[in-house]
Amino acid sequence: MNLQPTPKWRPLTLDETKLTSEEAKVFALLKFHVGGARALKVEIAAHAAGVSQREIRDILKHLTEKHGLAIASSVEPPYGVYLVETAEELERYCEQLKGRALSALRRMAILRKQHLGELLGQMKLEMSNRE
Repeated sequence: MNLQPTPKWRPLTLDETKLTSEEAKVFALLKFHVGGARALKVEIAAHAAGVSQREIRDILKHLTEKHGLAIASSVEPPYGVYLVETAEELERYCEQLKGRALSALRRMAILRKQHLGELLGQMKLEMSNRE
């Protein structure tokens, strides 16, 4: 019986048999890069998986959005992507994502000549209409 806790990056529902061959290659690479200190450069991951850097980014996004893997990227050395090891890493990365999202929304509001609050209200309304 395995009494070790499930790592932070691995969702309980992950079914590795549902990964495509490219996703499985990338996942196999990432298993050696757990924690921000062991971040893997995207260009190295792409080369090792035999795909382009654009494709590797799409695969990483899909592994998180569709399979629930906690994959983060580092904005400080060592730069790259990694599987989240601690709750602190997860929180730090989520704050980073929130900052990026707010920056993108600010630009969108400026381009549409709207106030950010107005844009957010409109987006909230659109999201509630989808549910």
